[in-house]
Amino acid sequence: YISKSHVGNEFSEVKYLGTGSNSMVFTAKRNDEMVVLKMLKQNLHHRNIAELEMKLEMQILTKTNHPNIIGIKGAGEIPRKFIVVDYLEGGTLDKLLQQNQPLANPQHQQSKH
Repeated sequence: YISKSHVGNEFSEVKYLGTGSNSMVFTAKRNDEMVVLKMLKQNLHHRNIAELEMKLEMQILTKTNHPNIIGIKGAGEIPRKFIVVDYLEGGTLDKLLQQNQPLANPQHQQSKH
């Protein structure tokens, strides 16, 4: 079940995290839990495509249950379409890649023994 929500009604401590090609990304608190809001940008020339991509992302995440893939927590349409996903500590993937450090892989580490 994906709850529909309004950003102003149930989220607090909303902070800008970054921007992608179609969306702006924010961290926020909902019911004392950190989450991530991925909201479509206001002025998109290809809004129909962006909305379709967000819908597909939401459908995929709804059907996926894996420890290495974020989970979806909800979605909404006010002020613009957005999805709510798990918050993962450790910074953005972009920053991790810039650090040029190997990502931890517990299965790989176990197989070396």
